[in-house]
Amino acid sequence: MNRHHGDDNSQSVNEFHGLMLPEPGKLVGYAALIDNFGLRVPFPSQLTMTSDRHVRISTEAWQILTPRHESADTAHDGRATHQAVRRAAGRNTTTR
Repeated sequence: MNRHHGDDNSQSVNEFHGLMLPEPGKLVGYAALIDNFGLRVPFPSQLTMTSDRHVRISTEAWQILTPRHESADTAHDGRATHQAVRRAAGRNTTTR
């Protein structure tokens, strides 16, 4: 699925740029940013998604989180996007 700026991020998908997701779910983190903004960047070694099921799974290519890890659609909020990128990079998300 290739969404672009302004499209609905809340729908469940089963593929990401030609890659099948392990199960239907919602893209989060870098996967959501790449998909939402149509970025042509190298993918990280592990992408993140949330599943409708309440089970955490980690594969070589995907980290699958529970629905409680979903957040509101904040991809258009610059500060929230910056914080999401910092979290994905494993840095402290404290802002001033």
